[in-house]
Amino acid sequence: RLENAGWRVFIVPEAATLLFHNGAKFHDFARQGEMGIVHFQAKLAQLQISLENTMSDMADATGEKSVILCDRGLLDGKAYCSARAWALVLESIGQNESQLRDRRYTAVIHLVTAAKGAEEHYSLMQAEGGGGGASTARTEDLEEAREVDTRTTEAWLGHRRVYVVTSFAQKLNRVVDRVQQTIGESIVGHTLR
Repeated sequence: RLENAGWRVFIVPEAATLLFHNGAKFHDFARQGEMGIVHFQAKLAQLQISLENTMSDMADATGEKSVILCDRGLLDGKAYCSARAWALVLESIGQNESQLRDRRYTAVIHLVTAAKGAEEHYSLMQAEGGGGGASTARTEDLEEAREVDTRTTEAWLGHRRVYVVTSFAQKLNRVVDRVQQTIGESIVGHTLR
């Protein structure tokens, strides 16, 4: 829809999924204790920053109006470790939370997990790339997914433009609504809800 409205769309994939699909296992780091988790989350954040910066450079190079959509944002990592570990991650990458939250993202659109209210649709399989393929990058059961979702939402508190999309059936339309509001232009063929 955005492309039909004259926007170039760049999508930053989830860094954790890239790692997990290519041999990395979170439990390899988790069994090393808190410092292993810090190491993993710091490497994950560095990869995410690199992916985001690369896509931003690509968008700038087009000279066209562009939007960059990130599957995940840097503060999502906060939901997967303790407050102490997160502070060490930030120290390791030389950033502070407000820099990551407030300066990198124009808006945050959080899609609430299906584990909250649409449990029949929740599974460990997730669609990748829209091509119909599925992966097992998820490891959380229903209760863990709910807890991580709550912590992820809380991680973004303080951002000036956070949108939480709860309607499972209407997620795509709600996301387009929020993007339209953020870019400040109408999207041809889309009615703001």
